[in-house]
Amino acid sequence: MNRIYIVQHCQSEHHINELTGGWTDTPLTDLGKKQAEAVANELKLMGITNFDLFSSDLKRAYMTAEFISNKFNLNINIRKSLREINNGVAVNKTKEWANNNKLYKTKKLEIDKPLWQSAETPRELHNRVSKFIKQYLTDITKDVIIVSHGVAIGYLISSWLGIPPNKISEVSIRGNAGGISCIRRNSFDQFILTMFNSTSHLRDVSKLL
Repeated sequence: MNRIYIVQHCQSEHHINELTGGWTDTPLTDLGKKQAEAVANELKLMGITNFDLFSSDLKRAYMTAEFISNKFNLNINIRKSLREINNGVAVNKTKEWANNNKLYKTKKLEIDKPLWQSAETPRELHNRVSKFIKQYLTDITKDVIIVSHGVAIGYLISSWLGIPPNKISEVSIRGNAGGISCIRRNSFDQFILTMFNSTSHLRDVSKLL
């Protein structure tokens, strides 16, 4: 069965500058570039040879995908549908500003309410990545590698596993920068998660700086 490998983009400047994520569009740090190189090497060691490569168009994801592209001499298919959740007016703001300017502050996530003005709702993100699955991951004939973002990847995996939107407020799937996950369908035609957030390839990366 063909496999779908999902890579969370590597360390970005927003991580170290206390900025919001979402559509804040920052490049990889020097450490992030080393992590991306390690991700590409790890995918090579996995023996993946025949695959399609998709990436979000935001810099931190695209730059991560470039390392994979260069390692395998393969083109990147850019898809805006793989972007992180749109954080509206919180784009380019500090995490402190974003926390102080939320539209609601209840402890339970509201799937049909944006956290900030002009932001995307959780349900809208779920629908966006679900559409990507239906459009590009149905009846695939080769492996696929996807480079995206933490929240978007969590929703993509949730959608793949059939977790309905109304459960989003109760379930959260989160990985780490540079983590690799794998989803596929098995011989019983079940939608399964076979690997989640593998980061062993990053263990010694910081020592390279």
